[in-house]
Amino acid sequence: MMLKKGDSSASLWIKNMQLAACSCVVAIVNVMITEREHIAAKGLFHEFEGIVLCIIVSQAYGGLLIGLVVKYADNILKVFATSISIVVSSLIGIFYFKDLQFYHDFWKWFWC
Repeated sequence: MMLKKGDSSASLWIKNMQLAACSCVVAIVNVMITEREHIAAKGLFHEFEGIVLCIIVSQAYGGLLIGLVVKYADNILKVFATSISIVVSSLIGIFYFKDLQFYHDFWKWFWC
């Protein structure tokens, strides 16, 4: 297996690139199966806006940051970092998109 410690002398960056290549192949096959007509009619990047680019860059930066945390932090710190990132991401999504039901009752729930 390509992720085991003793199997390879490849660095973390090489392992990340191997995983990214595998996921890109799966994603391309999925898009070609499900969205073939839409891509043929309007192109692959139709309706891409600035917010889409910001999300892509944010996800890429977050992935690199997680890779660094995994490499240099101990297990307890990793759990706290993951928990905090989940909470912060959820709160940003709630307040930015305002599409969850409990958005209106959030402060009531938070202070009780």
